[in-house]
Amino acid sequence: METRDQYSALNSPVIQFLYYFVIFWIPFYRWRHLSEKYPINADWILIFVLALILIPYFLIKKGLPSKLQTNLGPYYLLFFFVNIVAFLLSPYPLPALNGLRILIFGYLFIAISQIIINDKGFFTYFPFVLCLCISISSFLSILGFYLHLDILSEIVSVPGIPEASRGVGGTSGANQSALLSIFILPFLVHWITHARNPSSIFFALILILLNLLNIITTLSRGGFIMLLSMSMLILWEQRHRFQSRYLGLILSTFCIVILLVLVAVPQTFFERQKTLTKGTEADVAMSRRASYLVAGWDFFKKNPFLGTGPDTFRYNWQDSEISKYYKQERRYAHNTYMEVLIGSGIIGLIIFLLLLRRAFLNFTEAIKKFQQAGKEEQVSMIRAYRLAFICVCSYLVILSGIEHKLFLLSLALSAIALKMVQDREELLDES
Repeated sequence: METRDQYSALNSPVIQFLYYFVIFWIPFYRWRHLSEKYPINADWILIFVLALILIPYFLIKKGLPSKLQTNLGPYYLLFFFVNIVAFLLSPYPLPALNGLRILIFGYLFIAISQIIINDKGFFTYFPFVLCLCISISSFLSILGFYLHLDILSEIVSVPGIPEASRGVGGTSGANQSALLSIFILPFLVHWITHARNPSSIFFALILILLNLLNIITTLSRGGFIMLLSMSMLILWEQRHRFQSRYLGLILSTFCIVILLVLVAVPQTFFERQKTLTKGTEADVAMSRRASYLVAGWDFFKKNPFLGTGPDTFRYNWQDSEISKYYKQERRYAHNTYMEVLIGSGIIGLIIFLLLLRRAFLNFTEAIKKFQQAGKEEQVSMIRAYRLAFICVCSYLVILSGIEHKLFLLSLALSAIALKMVQDREELLDES
């Protein structure tokens, strides 16, 4: 077992600052590019800088930290191996090679996160930085919606309003903006239930209202459905708190939310959500998304076991007959699970789902261990991480994003949560 100070240099202010600066830039996708001529993301430059610092450090130490020795490792290796084979057999070798690059970059980010995030970071720094930066982007999104600022909003078709505005803030799109706001809701609720002073409760409530309003101004149909689901999950996780002493807080929060709905929700939001009842007939976007599933099934039948190589759905789509009914262009599946199925076949999808299952169980096992130790506040935070993980995994049904940083972070954080428990058990055994 590693001693606590063996890798103490990883806690240096420089390394910690660089890493959390990368986290801070997650919701500001629109402003990460260094220039239009060189579409290189500034955050990935920082990630490679961190890698250049860490690799020589571990070479000097002659070994990797135990933080990388997790039960997710075999799933990562198997998934990567299957994708290499899929690439070698791919009818789209160059796109598939790019898919492998994306996978390698994702693994690098996961590894760096597992190495750098310590106990203090897990319970304090990481959720604070993430909630702060996403809330700033949410505020910008709201400004973009109400002030019709092109740089902070985009146009969407709404029945009766052919060019309605919806907020995006610094993100790449409205669905992304909604996902970010929903992802941090469990952490904000945790802050309320474990606040040490009234000002902390007030601050968390303000951020909750800000992010709820952001979800509304995105007009995201998927975001609306996910918000309802997340609300139910949070209520279920907090059911043990429904006591008389919390009744006033619950009722006041409910009244504030109702007031927000009555006063701040624009008519375009309701019109946009009504289209959900029309299914694939709602608009071209809904029809096209349904077509992705139909086409995906055809692609799968042609290459059921190993697919056509990572990140090749859009090339299959462009070559398909069904794409002729739309603009015959490369389109993502808007479904990460479909992307994996077409990219690496049923074998790759099974490994991917087993990876998600193991990550979920990591959070659950960590919760049980901390409960046994009587660490209620830590249990609450890990439950928040688990809800956020469920959120991002659910959102992958309507989003192509195996490289999405929130998803990659959730995998890393599940390993960190379990590793913290295992380290504590080893310390107890040694004592």
